[in-house]
Amino acid sequence: MKPHLSISGQVQKLIDRNLVVDEPELLEKTLLDTNYYRLSGYLRPFQISPGKGGDDNFKPGTTFEEVFRTYELDTQLRAALWNLIAPIEVVVRARFAYYVSCRLGPDGYAAEKNYKSADVFSQVIGPIDDDINQSKEVFIKHHNESYQGEEIPVWAAFEVVSFGNLIRALNGLKSADIRRDLAAGLNLHPDFLTGALKHLSYVRNICAHHARLWNRTPTVKMPHLTAVNHPLYKRFQKTNLASTAQTLMLVTYLHKRIYPNLSSSGELIETLTPYEDLSFSMGFVSAEVIKELECA
Repeated sequence: MKPHLSISGQVQKLIDRNLVVDEPELLEKTLLDTNYYRLSGYLRPFQISPGKGGDDNFKPGTTFEEVFRTYELDTQLRAALWNLIAPIEVVVRARFAYYVSCRLGPDGYAAEKNYKSADVFSQVIGPIDDDINQSKEVFIKHHNESYQGEEIPVWAAFEVVSFGNLIRALNGLKSADIRRDLAAGLNLHPDFLTGALKHLSYVRNICAHHARLWNRTPTVKMPHLTAVNHPLYKRFQKTNLASTAQTLMLVTYLHKRIYPNLSSSGELIETLTPYEDLSFSMGFVSAEVIKELECA
């Protein structure tokens, strides 16, 4: 384990690695408020060859202001993205509950017979039960007191089940009709739907936990879209694979499908425009593509 290093020591460490620091006091406050470890993810692209056995010195002329600008972009980007993802999640939850209730009944999500296999059922229902049992929501308590021994209906249960566990249930249910119902309303192919939602859930959690989104290769990647005539396919062609730009294309597309009369990208474009020079590091093939987010 590395030993404790004071804030002044952290500042000196960065200066010793050739970071240009015009205002050491500002850097000290930033490190105190931000955490060196969190900031390191934004430092690495500016270092010569970071990592074990590499060269952690900064590329010539790199300034603290230049590095911190990427942190500011990321902070604003996560906030704007969260404002788009949150209503999409609510809609997916509501439609999933409705389609499950229509096709399988109010408690159909809890029946083993409705899943692809007994193993799939056990892998899905355990986490769902955990989410419900840990919930402090009044409506869960009311149901348990009023309908002892009965499963909580899907429209109530999936208000407290995590988004990730909802997606596992969607993928594990035997009924392809439910996936088709949900995909049709979003103008997505059913085979693309669950993978896209898994990716969206992963990005949602990054935003919720204030983790780094900028210049990040996702561990839960966007699924490959093969329908060359689909609007998303054409949008993805203007981004790099496994990039934040792909996520932004997906989110603005879904938001526009759900809320066709609202501007799906105004805040996002306003956030990104001052940072057009960083567009490539987000995965856009050019800065001009940022403006096309509105054309979902």
